[in-house]
Amino acid sequence: EKFDSRAAYEMAVSLCEDFAAGAYDRLGILYTQYVSMMSQQPEILWILPLTRDENAKTSAALFEPDETTILRTAVPEYVTGRIVAAVRESYASEVVARRMAMDSAGKNAKEMIDSLTLHYNRARQAVITQEITEIVSGSEAL
Repeated sequence: EKFDSRAAYEMAVSLCEDFAAGAYDRLGILYTQYVSMMSQQPEILWILPLTRDENAKTSAALFEPDETTILRTAVPEYVTGRIVAAVRESYASEVVARRMAMDSAGKNAKEMIDSLTLHYNRARQAVITQEITEIVSGSEAL
């Protein structure tokens, strides 16, 4: 089943309502962060409560209709974006991990086949050598 932005929005609205009702103190997303082809790491991204960047400049702003209505609309959209981004990053990390696992399994299988082929050829060569030795010994006896 695909996870689309509509499902993320519905989840975000529910989470924001629960947060506003005081069901929990903060909201975070635990996801797998893609670092490189060889490395992915678990991360937690805290998204609520919204915090202010200390380096940001303050400005007087006029909100219409009012701040509360704007926040009730904007915050679920923000949370939706964060959820969708985390899901996509986790999916990319999973795909890369699977690819690396399959590549490793393929290399291990090739090494195993090569090793078994070498053992088989050595055993076959030993049998052939023994048969030749027996034939030579039998012909000398005559």
